[in-house]
Amino acid sequence: MDTPQRRLAETAEAFFLAAETSLTDEATAAAYRTTLTLVQLMLDGSRAQDLVGEAEHQHLTGMVNGLRDAPDHL
Repeated sequence: MDTPQRRLAETAEAFFLAAETSLTDEATAAAYRTTLTLVQLMLDGSRAQDLVGEAEHQHLTGMVNGLRDAPDHL
């Protein structure tokens, strides 16, 4: 089924395939999710320091969450 989540997952997977790996590999997916958790920590810190506004933080968090779920849509 063609959904925005599926298209995002396919885009992310294309980047990994170009690097000769795949988000369908459990270890790769785990490292990918860990990295995105670190990115979220950075965004949360930026929000806490008022470096980004609430609306921007919510938008970026939604994008990170969409990326984090990418392996589930492959």
